[in-house]
Amino acid sequence: MASNGSNSPINNENSMILSIRLIRSFEHRNIRHIILHSIDSSGQMTGNEVKKRILTMLPNEKLPPPFKTFAFDTLKIEHYPHQAKV
Repeated sequence: MASNGSNSPINNENSMILSIRLIRSFEHRNIRHIILHSIDSSGQMTGNEVKKRILTMLPNEKLPPPFKTFAFDTLKIEHYPHQAKV
């Protein structure tokens, strides 16, 4: 039986991709961007779970060592309603 790929997390209609900005210092403008794939958009994932997922993936990302070891303690969610990503 041929698979159409609908079970793939990327193709799932309930998954989304988040762009995350890691801000280590506003004063010195130490900012890096990471991407989270396959986030459940059905509303079942809490902010704390998203933060834990970000912190567990940091050691595996291609980031400078200060970003991998920095103790990020705050999660700020920015939301732009009704805008398409171009």
